Amino acid sequence: MNGFADKVAIVTGAGSGIGRAAALRLGSLGAKVVVADIKGGPETVEAIRRAGGHALCQPTDVCEPGEIEALVARSVEQFGRLDYAFNNAGVAQTNRRPLHELDLATWQSIMDTNLRSIFLCMKHEIPRMLEAGGGAIVNTSSGVVPHGYKNISTYVASKAGVDALTRVAAMEVAERNIRINSVNPGFVATPLLDAIIAPADQKRLIERTPLRKMTTAEDVANMAVFLLSQEAGHVTGQSVYVDGGINVSF
Repeated sequence: MNGFADKVAIVTGAGSGIGRAAALRLGSLGAKVVVADIKGGPETVEAIRRAGGHALCQPTDVCEPGEIEALVARSVEQFGRLDYAFNNAGVAQTNRRPLHELDLATWQSIMDTNLRSIFLCMKHEIPRMLEAGGGAIVNTSSGVVPHGYKNISTYVASKAGVDALTRVAAMEVAERNIRINSVNPGFVATPLLDAIIAPADQKRLIERTPLRKMTTAEDVANMAVFLLSQEAGHVTGQSVYVDGGINVSF
């Protein structure tokens, strides 16, 4: 893929999983990567540097508006510009229960992490990209949005909000050379998935997935990086599913 050499990219949630895979991929393509997370960031930076890339770590809690603002500001101070952003940080809903039994604190915490942070990231990233003459943003949504799943209403609502926010923001800045899309992962094989879905249920998910395997972090990262790249230069306002086809199997 072209267009990443000497450009600057922010990746949130880059301390592990999808975010780390995307940060490594961007570093390998020549981008200067700003690794943002509350933990795991230094390890991601070290991996990028060992491979010959350029990166720095900015510890960031995306629930804190000031930390998001500081992340974007440091990226520009350190590297002089901002071209790309993969707004990937998010949390699952581990407190699984019907909506009418859900406490407000759970609702607010997930909304702050999964949706408000996307708004705040774009709010601060877009002006910097305009200064650089344009750019591209990818937001992490979820493959659960079209169908919904019982007992995770807050998670589904937050990710549906990400898709909607992505579409509106894309329309607002398209004429100013900024593209914005979302990537919607399926059930990604990570330790977090093991904590919320039993192995037997995971096996059933694989059996109903047309490509017959769980989605990997690299699968999603590769799509996110593609959407940032020049090869996706005519793609904006889209929600792209990376789920092995499980959504079309319903």
